Amino acid sequence: MEFRVEHECNKGVFKDTNEDAFAWNYNSVGDFMWMLVADGMGGHQAGDIASQMLLREVKNSITQLAGVAPKSWPLWLEATFIMANQAIYKAAEQSPQKKGMGTTGVLLIINKQHLYVAWVGDSRAYLLRDGQMKPLTRDHSAINYLLDKGSISAKEAEQCESKHLLSRALGSKPEVEVEQVSQTFEKKDYVTKECKKQKQNIVHKKKSINTLKNNTNKNSEKKDSITKGNKKHKSKIAHEEKESIDKIAIFIDEIKAKYNTNLNKTFLLGFSQGAILSYSLSFFYPNKVNNVIALSGYINTDLLPNNFSKEIKTQYYCSHGTVDQVLPVDWARNSKPFLDNLGLQNVYSEYPVGHGVAPQNFYSFKTWIEERL
Repeated sequence: MEFRVEHECNKGVFKDTNEDAFAWNYNSVGDFMWMLVADGMGGHQAGDIASQMLLREVKNSITQLAGVAPKSWPLWLEATFIMANQAIYKAAEQSPQKKGMGTTGVLLIINKQHLYVAWVGDSRAYLLRDGQMKPLTRDHSAINYLLDKGSISAKEAEQCESKHLLSRALGSKPEVEVEQVSQTFEKKDYVTKECKKQKQNIVHKKKSINTLKNNTNKNSEKKDSITKGNKKHKSKIAHEEKESIDKIAIFIDEIKAKYNTNLNKTFLLGFSQGAILSYSLSFFYPNKVNNVIALSGYINTDLLPNNFSKEIKTQYYCSHGTVDQVLPVDWARNSKPFLDNLGLQNVYSEYPVGHGVAPQNFYSFKTWIEERL
Protein backbone atom coordinates (compact mmCIF):
# COMPACT_ATOMS: atom_id res chain seq x y z
CA MET A 1 0.00 0.00 0.00
CA GLU A 2 1.20 3.52 -0.79
CA PHE A 3 -0.02 6.71 0.87
CA ARG A 4 0.81 10.37 0.54
CA VAL A 5 0.04 12.38 3.66
CA GLU A 6 0.05 16.18 3.87
CA HIS A 7 -0.89 18.10 6.97
CA GLU A 8 -0.72 21.45 8.70
CA CYS A 9 -1.23 22.03 12.40
CA ASN A 10 -0.92 25.32 14.29
CA LYS A 11 -2.28 27.07 17.36
CA GLY A 12 -4.23 29.65 15.40
CA VAL A 13 -4.36 33.39 15.94
CA PHE A 14 -6.04 33.71 19.31
CA LYS A 15 -4.53 30.84 21.32
CA ASP A 16 -1.34 30.65 23.36
CA THR A 17 -1.02 26.88 23.00
CA ASN A 18 -1.78 24.43 20.22
CA GLU A 19 -4.67 22.29 21.40
CA ASP A 20 -4.73 20.19 18.24
CA ALA A 21 -3.20 16.74 17.91
CA PHE A 22 -2.45 14.96 14.66
CA ALA A 23 -0.73 11.66 13.93
CA TRP A 24 -0.66 8.90 11.34
CA ASN A 25 1.31 5.75 10.60
CA TYR A 26 1.37 2.63 8.48
CA ASN A 27 1.26 -0.78 10.15
CA SER A 28 3.13 -3.24 7.94
CA VAL A 29 2.04 -6.28 9.97
CA GLY A 30 -1.67 -5.61 9.58
CA ASP A 31 -1.21 -3.79 6.23
CA PHE A 32 -3.30 -0.78 7.21
CA MET A 33 -2.86 2.94 7.74
CA TRP A 34 -4.35 4.95 10.58
CA MET A 35 -4.81 8.68 11.08
CA LEU A 36 -6.06 10.72 14.03
CA VAL A 37 -7.11 14.35 14.32
CA ALA A 38 -8.09 15.76 17.71
CA ASP A 39 -8.98 19.25 18.88
CA GLY A 40 -8.68 20.07 22.58
CA MET A 41 -11.66 22.05 23.73
CA GLY A 42 -11.04 25.72 23.06
CA GLY A 43 -11.83 27.90 26.03
CA HIS A 44 -11.40 24.97 28.43
CA GLN A 45 -8.43 24.38 30.67
CA ALA A 46 -5.84 21.84 29.55
CA GLY A 47 -7.41 21.25 26.14
CA ASP A 48 -3.97 20.46 24.75
CA ILE A 49 -3.51 17.79 27.43
CA ALA A 50 -6.84 16.16 26.56
CA SER A 51 -6.04 15.91 22.84
CA GLN A 52 -2.61 14.45 23.60
CA MET A 53 -4.18 11.90 25.96
CA LEU A 54 -6.41 10.70 23.12
CA LEU A 55 -3.40 10.48 20.82
CA ARG A 56 -1.44 8.52 23.42
CA GLU A 57 -4.33 6.08 23.91
CA VAL A 58 -4.48 5.42 20.16
CA LYS A 59 -0.72 4.91 19.85
CA ASN A 60 -0.62 2.57 22.83
CA SER A 61 -3.29 0.26 21.45
CA ILE A 62 -2.93 0.51 17.66
CA THR A 63 -0.33 -2.29 17.48
CA GLN A 64 -2.93 -4.72 18.84
CA LEU A 65 -5.14 -4.01 15.84
CA ALA A 66 -2.82 -6.04 13.59
CA GLY A 67 -4.15 -9.19 15.24
CA VAL A 68 -7.81 -8.20 14.93
CA ALA A 69 -9.91 -9.18 11.90
CA PRO A 70 -11.05 -6.10 9.91
CA LYS A 71 -14.71 -6.96 10.49
CA SER A 72 -14.03 -6.45 14.20
CA TRP A 73 -12.29 -3.08 13.76
CA PRO A 74 -15.47 -1.17 14.67
CA LEU A 75 -15.35 -2.83 18.10
CA TRP A 76 -11.73 -1.76 18.53
CA LEU A 77 -12.47 1.79 17.40
CA GLU A 78 -15.29 2.14 19.89
CA ALA A 79 -13.23 0.59 22.69
CA THR A 80 -10.30 2.96 22.04
CA PHE A 81 -12.49 6.05 22.29
CA ILE A 82 -14.18 4.72 25.42
CA MET A 83 -10.83 4.06 27.10
CA ALA A 84 -9.60 7.54 26.16
CA ASN A 85 -12.79 9.13 27.44
CA GLN A 86 -12.44 7.38 30.79
CA ALA A 87 -8.78 8.44 31.10
CA ILE A 88 -9.49 12.10 30.23
CA TYR A 89 -12.53 12.31 32.50
CA LYS A 90 -10.64 10.73 35.41
CA ALA A 91 -7.66 13.08 34.96
CA ALA A 92 -9.99 16.09 34.92
CA GLU A 93 -11.77 14.95 38.08
CA GLN A 94 -8.50 14.51 39.96
CA SER A 95 -7.00 17.90 39.12
CA PRO A 96 -8.67 21.32 39.59
CA GLN A 97 -6.38 22.73 36.88
CA LYS A 98 -7.77 20.22 34.38
CA LYS A 99 -11.42 20.44 35.43
CA GLY A 100 -13.67 20.58 32.39
CA MET A 101 -11.01 19.67 29.84
CA GLY A 102 -12.08 17.69 26.80
CA THR A 103 -11.32 17.02 23.18
CA THR A 104 -12.97 16.10 19.92
CA GLY A 105 -11.50 13.33 17.83
CA VAL A 106 -11.83 11.55 14.50
CA LEU A 107 -9.90 8.32 13.88
CA LEU A 108 -9.53 6.71 10.47
CA ILE A 109 -8.26 3.24 9.51
CA ILE A 110 -7.69 2.25 5.88
CA ASN A 111 -6.73 -1.07 4.35
CA LYS A 112 -6.69 -2.06 0.68
CA GLN A 113 -10.44 -2.29 0.37
CA HIS A 114 -12.20 -0.41 3.15
CA LEU A 115 -12.00 2.63 5.34
CA TYR A 116 -13.38 2.85 8.87
CA VAL A 117 -14.07 6.13 10.64
CA ALA A 118 -15.00 6.75 14.28
CA TRP A 119 -15.56 10.17 15.78
CA VAL A 120 -16.78 12.19 18.73
CA GLY A 121 -17.42 15.92 18.45
CA ASP A 122 -17.02 18.08 15.36
CA SER A 123 -13.60 17.09 14.03
CA ARG A 124 -14.39 16.01 10.49
CA ALA A 125 -13.40 13.50 7.82
CA TYR A 126 -14.15 13.84 4.11
CA LEU A 127 -13.78 11.51 1.14
CA LEU A 128 -12.69 12.98 -2.19
CA ARG A 129 -13.76 10.68 -5.02
CA ASP A 130 -13.94 11.58 -8.71
CA GLY A 131 -13.66 15.26 -7.91
CA GLN A 132 -16.56 15.17 -5.46
CA MET A 133 -16.06 15.93 -1.74
CA LYS A 134 -18.25 13.77 0.48
CA PRO A 135 -18.47 14.27 4.27
CA LEU A 136 -17.95 11.02 6.16
CA THR A 137 -18.79 12.48 9.56
CA ARG A 138 -21.54 14.65 10.97
CA ASP A 139 -20.88 17.17 13.74
CA HIS A 140 -22.05 16.27 17.22
CA SER A 141 -23.38 19.76 17.80
CA ALA A 142 -26.34 21.13 19.68
CA ILE A 143 -27.65 22.56 16.41
CA ASN A 144 -27.70 19.16 14.70
CA TYR A 145 -29.35 17.67 17.78
CA LEU A 146 -32.17 20.20 17.52
CA LEU A 147 -32.43 19.75 13.76
CA ASP A 148 -32.79 16.00 14.16
CA LYS A 149 -35.58 16.48 16.70
CA GLY A 150 -37.35 18.91 14.38
CA SER A 151 -37.18 21.63 17.05
CA ILE A 152 -35.70 24.21 14.69
CA SER A 153 -35.59 24.68 10.94
CA ALA A 154 -32.48 24.67 8.76
CA LYS A 155 -32.85 28.42 8.29
CA GLU A 156 -33.03 28.99 12.05
CA ALA A 157 -29.98 26.79 12.53
CA GLU A 158 -28.00 28.82 10.03
CA GLN A 159 -28.85 32.07 11.81
CA CYS A 160 -28.15 30.74 15.32
CA GLU A 161 -25.18 32.44 16.99
CA SER A 162 -24.45 29.37 19.14
CA LYS A 163 -23.94 26.93 16.30
CA HIS A 164 -20.53 25.85 17.62
CA LEU A 165 -21.84 24.40 20.87
CA LEU A 166 -21.03 20.69 21.07
CA SER A 167 -23.41 18.00 22.25
CA ARG A 168 -20.69 15.39 22.62
CA ALA A 169 -16.94 15.31 23.37
CA LEU A 170 -14.33 13.08 24.97
CA GLY A 171 -13.78 13.68 28.67
CA SER A 172 -16.89 15.75 29.34
CA LYS A 173 -18.85 12.87 30.89
CA PRO A 174 -18.05 9.46 32.42
CA GLU A 175 -19.51 7.75 29.35
CA VAL A 176 -19.39 8.65 25.68
CA GLU A 177 -21.29 7.56 22.59
CA VAL A 178 -19.02 6.91 19.61
CA GLU A 179 -20.34 7.22 16.08
CA GLN A 180 -18.88 5.22 13.19
CA VAL A 181 -19.15 4.73 9.46
CA SER A 182 -17.37 2.45 6.99
CA GLN A 183 -17.29 2.05 3.23
CA THR A 184 -15.21 0.74 0.34
CA PHE A 185 -11.94 2.50 -0.42
CA GLU A 186 -10.76 2.86 -4.01
CA LYS A 187 -7.26 3.39 -5.34
CA LYS A 188 -7.80 7.01 -6.45
CA ASP A 189 -9.71 8.08 -3.34
CA TYR A 190 -8.43 10.86 -1.10
CA VAL A 191 -9.35 11.38 2.53
CA THR A 192 -9.14 14.76 4.23
CA LYS A 193 -9.67 15.59 7.88
CA GLU A 194 -10.02 18.81 9.81
CA CYS A 195 -10.66 20.17 13.27
CA LYS A 196 -12.45 23.46 13.74
CA LYS A 197 -10.70 26.48 15.15
CA GLN A 198 -13.75 28.27 16.51
CA LYS A 199 -14.20 28.67 20.23
CA GLN A 200 -16.23 25.70 21.47
CA ASN A 201 -18.02 24.62 24.60
CA ILE A 202 -19.61 21.42 25.80
CA VAL A 203 -23.36 21.24 26.22
CA HIS A 204 -23.73 19.19 29.39
CA LYS A 205 -27.47 19.35 29.96
CA LYS A 206 -30.65 19.46 27.95
CA LYS A 207 -31.39 22.71 29.76
CA SER A 208 -28.45 24.31 27.94
CA ILE A 209 -29.70 22.98 24.63
CA ASN A 210 -33.15 24.36 25.30
CA THR A 211 -31.73 27.89 25.31
CA LEU A 212 -31.05 27.49 21.59
CA LYS A 213 -34.66 26.73 20.69
CA ASN A 214 -36.78 29.32 18.97
CA ASN A 215 -39.68 27.02 18.23
CA THR A 216 -40.40 23.62 19.73
CA ASN A 217 -42.05 21.34 17.21
CA LYS A 218 -43.22 17.92 18.38
CA ASN A 219 -42.04 16.15 15.28
CA SER A 220 -40.77 12.61 15.69
CA GLU A 221 -37.05 12.30 16.07
CA LYS A 222 -35.27 11.98 12.76
CA LYS A 223 -32.49 9.50 12.10
CA ASP A 224 -29.60 10.79 10.04
CA SER A 225 -28.15 8.79 7.17
CA ILE A 226 -24.92 8.02 8.98
CA THR A 227 -26.78 6.39 11.85
CA LYS A 228 -28.71 4.30 9.35
CA GLY A 229 -25.44 3.35 7.73
CA ASN A 230 -24.06 2.27 11.09
CA LYS A 231 -27.06 0.03 11.76
CA LYS A 232 -26.77 -1.53 8.32
CA HIS A 233 -23.08 -2.16 8.92
CA LYS A 234 -23.74 -3.73 12.33
CA SER A 235 -26.45 -5.92 10.82
CA LYS A 236 -24.00 -7.17 8.22
CA ILE A 237 -21.45 -7.95 10.93
CA ALA A 238 -24.07 -9.83 12.96
CA HIS A 239 -24.97 -11.93 9.91
CA GLU A 240 -21.33 -12.82 9.30
CA GLU A 241 -20.83 -13.70 12.94
CA LYS A 242 -23.89 -15.96 12.93
CA GLU A 243 -22.45 -17.82 9.95
CA SER A 244 -19.23 -18.30 11.92
CA ILE A 245 -21.20 -19.61 14.91
CA ASP A 246 -22.99 -22.15 12.68
CA LYS A 247 -19.68 -23.35 11.23
CA ILE A 248 -18.20 -23.79 14.71
CA ALA A 249 -21.25 -25.81 15.76
CA ILE A 250 -20.82 -28.12 12.77
CA PHE A 251 -17.11 -28.46 13.52
CA ILE A 252 -17.85 -29.46 17.13
CA ASP A 253 -20.22 -32.18 15.93
CA GLU A 254 -17.58 -33.48 13.52
CA ILE A 255 -14.97 -33.61 16.30
CA LYS A 256 -17.35 -35.47 18.60
CA ALA A 257 -18.11 -38.05 15.92
CA LYS A 258 -14.55 -38.53 14.68
CA TYR A 259 -12.90 -38.91 18.08
CA ASN A 260 -15.82 -40.43 19.98
CA THR A 261 -15.50 -37.84 22.76
CA ASN A 262 -17.42 -37.77 26.02
CA LEU A 263 -20.54 -35.85 25.06
CA ASN A 264 -20.99 -34.64 28.64
CA LYS A 265 -17.54 -33.10 28.84
CA THR A 266 -17.23 -30.78 25.86
CA PHE A 267 -15.23 -27.59 26.44
CA LEU A 268 -15.10 -24.56 24.18
CA LEU A 269 -12.37 -21.96 24.78
CA GLY A 270 -12.34 -18.62 23.03
CA PHE A 271 -10.15 -15.54 23.24
CA SER A 272 -11.32 -12.03 22.27
CA GLN A 273 -13.62 -12.46 19.26
CA GLY A 274 -13.49 -16.19 19.90
CA ALA A 275 -14.89 -15.60 23.38
CA ILE A 276 -17.74 -13.51 21.96
CA LEU A 277 -18.62 -16.31 19.53
CA SER A 278 -18.31 -18.95 22.26
CA TYR A 279 -20.85 -17.12 24.41
CA SER A 280 -23.21 -16.80 21.44
CA LEU A 281 -22.89 -20.43 20.38
CA SER A 282 -23.84 -21.63 23.85
CA PHE A 283 -27.20 -19.84 23.50
CA PHE A 284 -27.91 -20.61 19.85
CA TYR A 285 -27.01 -24.28 20.37
CA PRO A 286 -28.01 -25.10 23.98
CA ASN A 287 -25.78 -27.70 25.66
CA LYS A 288 -23.78 -28.43 22.52
CA VAL A 289 -20.86 -27.55 24.80
CA ASN A 290 -20.94 -28.18 28.53
CA ASN A 291 -18.35 -25.61 29.49
CA VAL A 292 -17.27 -22.29 27.99
CA ILE A 293 -13.97 -20.58 28.78
CA ALA A 294 -14.29 -16.94 27.63
CA LEU A 295 -11.03 -15.01 27.81
CA SER A 296 -10.90 -11.26 27.11
CA GLY A 297 -14.34 -11.20 25.51
CA TYR A 298 -17.87 -10.18 26.37
CA ILE A 299 -21.49 -11.14 25.73
CA ASN A 300 -22.64 -9.31 22.63
CA THR A 301 -26.43 -9.11 22.94
CA ASP A 302 -26.68 -8.43 19.19
CA LEU A 303 -25.40 -11.98 18.66
CA LEU A 304 -27.91 -13.78 20.86
CA PRO A 305 -31.23 -15.48 19.99
CA ASN A 306 -34.45 -13.66 20.82
CA ASN A 307 -35.43 -16.36 23.29
CA PHE A 308 -33.22 -18.46 25.57
CA SER A 309 -33.76 -22.14 26.23
CA LYS A 310 -34.60 -22.96 29.84
CA GLU A 311 -32.68 -26.23 29.46
CA ILE A 312 -29.23 -24.63 29.21
CA LYS A 313 -26.85 -26.18 31.72
CA THR A 314 -23.59 -24.80 30.35
CA GLN A 315 -21.05 -23.49 32.88
CA TYR A 316 -18.87 -20.47 32.19
CA TYR A 317 -15.36 -19.35 33.11
CA CYS A 318 -14.96 -15.65 32.30
CA SER A 319 -11.86 -13.48 32.69
CA HIS A 320 -10.60 -10.13 31.43
CA GLY A 321 -7.66 -7.73 31.69
CA THR A 322 -8.28 -4.58 33.70
CA VAL A 323 -6.30 -2.46 31.23
CA ASP A 324 -7.55 -4.10 28.03
CA GLN A 325 -7.10 -1.60 25.18
CA VAL A 326 -9.13 -3.57 22.63
CA LEU A 327 -12.26 -4.60 24.54
CA PRO A 328 -12.92 -2.44 27.64
CA VAL A 329 -13.18 -4.33 30.91
CA ASP A 330 -16.56 -2.69 31.59
CA TRP A 331 -18.02 -4.69 28.70
CA ALA A 332 -16.78 -7.94 30.23
CA ARG A 333 -18.08 -7.03 33.69
CA ASN A 334 -21.61 -7.22 32.34
CA SER A 335 -21.17 -10.94 31.65
CA LYS A 336 -21.54 -12.17 35.21
CA PRO A 337 -24.79 -10.34 36.08
CA PHE A 338 -26.17 -11.40 32.70
CA LEU A 339 -25.42 -15.08 33.39
CA ASP A 340 -26.50 -14.80 37.04
CA ASN A 341 -29.85 -13.42 35.94
CA LEU A 342 -30.36 -16.54 33.80
CA GLY A 343 -29.39 -18.81 36.68
CA LEU A 344 -26.31 -20.12 34.85
CA GLN A 345 -23.26 -21.18 36.86
CA ASN A 346 -20.27 -18.94 36.18
CA VAL A 347 -17.10 -17.46 37.62
CA TYR A 348 -15.59 -14.12 36.65
CA SER A 349 -12.09 -12.83 37.39
CA GLU A 350 -9.85 -9.95 36.35
CA TYR A 351 -6.11 -9.65 35.94
CA PRO A 352 -3.82 -6.58 35.64
CA VAL A 353 -3.03 -7.08 31.95
CA GLY A 354 -4.11 -5.69 28.59
CA HIS A 355 -5.62 -7.71 25.77
CA GLY A 356 -3.92 -10.96 26.71
CA VAL A 357 -3.79 -13.84 29.18
CA ALA A 358 -1.71 -13.50 32.36
CA PRO A 359 0.12 -16.59 33.70
CA GLN A 360 -2.13 -16.55 36.79
CA ASN A 361 -5.13 -16.48 34.45
CA PHE A 362 -3.84 -19.54 32.60
CA TYR A 363 -3.38 -21.59 35.76
CA SER A 364 -6.78 -20.45 37.03
CA PHE A 365 -8.79 -21.69 34.03
CA LYS A 366 -6.57 -24.80 33.81
CA THR A 367 -7.66 -25.71 37.35
CA TRP A 368 -11.28 -24.89 36.47
CA ILE A 369 -11.14 -27.29 33.53
CA GLU A 370 -9.49 -30.07 35.54
CA GLU A 371 -12.23 -29.88 38.15
CA ARG A 372 -14.78 -30.68 35.45
CA LEU A 373 -12.99 -33.55 33.71
